[in-house]
Amino acid sequence: MSWGVDINSYTVETKIFDDFMFSNDEFLIVVAAGNIGEGNAYNTVGEPATGKNIIAVGSHHNGGSSAPVDSKGTEYASGFSSRGPTRDGRQKPDVLAPGHYILSAGAKPQVVGECDPMVGTVEPGGSEDGLLSMEGTSMAAPAVAGAAAIVRQYFNQGYYPSGKRNSDNIIKNPSSTLIKGIIMNGAQYVKGVQNEFLGLTPVSPYDETQNFGRVSLKDSLYIAGKTDVQLKIFDREIVGDSESNVYNIVIDKSQGCTNSKFSVTLLWNEPGSIPGCMNCLLNNLDLTVIYDGKFYYPNGLEGPDTVNNNERVIVNDVNDKEEFAVVVNATSLSGVSQSYSLIASGCFGGESVSNTPKSSDVVSGGGSNGASGNGGLTTKSSGHHINFSLAFGGMAAIASNFIVGLLQI
Repeated sequence: MSWGVDINSYTVETKIFDDFMFSNDEFLIVVAAGNIGEGNAYNTVGEPATGKNIIAVGSHHNGGSSAPVDSKGTEYASGFSSRGPTRDGRQKPDVLAPGHYILSAGAKPQVVGECDPMVGTVEPGGSEDGLLSMEGTSMAAPAVAGAAAIVRQYFNQGYYPSGKRNSDNIIKNPSSTLIKGIIMNGAQYVKGVQNEFLGLTPVSPYDETQNFGRVSLKDSLYIAGKTDVQLKIFDREIVGDSESNVYNIVIDKSQGCTNSKFSVTLLWNEPGSIPGCMNCLLNNLDLTVIYDGKFYYPNGLEGPDTVNNNERVIVNDVNDKEEFAVVVNATSLSGVSQSYSLIASGCFGGESVSNTPKSSDVVSGGGSNGASGNGGLTTKSSGHHINFSLAFGGMAAIASNFIVGLLQI
């Protein structure tokens, strides 16, 4: 959705969104972050993008013929994209997607039978016949909604964990936190902001401009032989107050996977908070990854995150057979337990990449087996062209032909 108000705090409307998602755990609301960030204006994300459970979307530059004039490319955020944090200190937006510019249908109610131009192209910001090019986070948010639909269908058609369609592996009702987590876990950092008047300004991981980074399905979903990131998922897990769940995950590069990263993302939905709250997080779960005596904390911090309900740890330069202990600790809950989703990506024994599409041409990407369990301290092992077909004649086709325009990667 792409409406809201330029209010940076947690409001009555924001609470309604969070309560609805908490009560309907398959429902994911995608919200445009806003368009008043020019000049690196912080605290400009507006409600309901200030919600805890929704996914708030900022904008980065598009590529190809839809790129803005003098654009530095898709690895730069749009200057207009609204910045976080929220008034109570939570980091927003959650991710970035192409919104500068996007070419789409431009309805002309007074015209019958309008269609694409017969000759020429539509310039960024222009229109021609039945096509219209526009900029804004209202253009970026639908791209993420489309990505979420693809992630859901990936599970509905049994592509997890093998990366191949298999009716025996169908997951009919993945939670919204699983879908959101897949998207956020695979997001890639951008290089900076290309402002209209200030030129290029720097960014950093998990900051007020990009947070988790730009959406990249190629780095999020596993397609056998096509992407180099496999998955382990743990959906609708339960942890009790002051208890911990531990997941032991081993890197397996035996089949040729060359991914050098191990990424883990923890997400949970919780009830809406009191409007105007300054400590809006009600249930504090903490993600920690342990390897060889070293502790890795989420979101670029040197300790637990006590503010956000989306947490990610990325470990670089991992080697075959290394074993990581992933710990989810319920530090403080408002009730007796909390449900959550955990997504891990890396090399988990999947096929090697035989024909990796160029990152400038593709939107797709990670999978392997994941076990699940509950409670206590437990250990578990384990151009203008957009091919937007959700029919999935084959996930490989999506990996190869999902062309520039939906999600630049």
